Amino acid sequence: MNFLEGFYHLFFHPFFLLKQPGKPFSLSLFISLLSSFSLSALFGISSPNSCIFLSIFLFISYLLYFLFLSAFYHFISEFFKKKGNPGNLFSSFLLTSFPFVFLSPSAILFRSFQAEKFIPSIFLLFFLWIVILQIYAIKENYELEGGTAVFIYFIPFLGEIIFTFLLVFFSFIVSALLIGKFLPLFLTSIRISGIF
Repeated sequence: MNFLEGFYHLFFHPFFLLKQPGKPFSLSLFISLLSSFSLSALFGISSPNSCIFLSIFLFISYLLYFLFLSAFYHFISEFFKKKGNPGNLFSSFLLTSFPFVFLSPSAILFRSFQAEKFIPSIFLLFFLWIVILQIYAIKENYELEGGTAVFIYFIPFLGEIIFTFLLVFFSFIVSALLIGKFLPLFLTSIRISGIF
């Protein structure tokens, strides 16, 4: 599949494209760059240099984030199926950012009709679209069941919730222990100072 064929399928048959093992990596990079420019334009930066700098920063962030994410999902998916290509998953993840290409034009369109209140809803819709495409990319790359792919996709978020809960829990315990240890000393110093 060449660049133009991949570009056509991305806009009209994205699930078909994500299913293919040999996607053009140049298309993945191009779509990531386009979505970076679209996101930077959404911030309304008037200076061209600042817009270009932000776009490059977002593009590099895309690459690093999806590279890490692909390695993580490949590691997790191998527990379920001993097959799949992390490079193909990385390319698929870059392609799944293409809904953000439409984000800036959609925001401009809604602002022209004085309907700015719908912009967050459009952003949420595009975000959900990306999530669905990424779950499908994991499912096809590792030949998983739909439920298993959904579970694998949300493992990082579940881990983050559990980590936050444990952090708050242990912080509370440490705070309670410190208060219990130093509270008598604090009350004694107050009595000595004659405040009470």
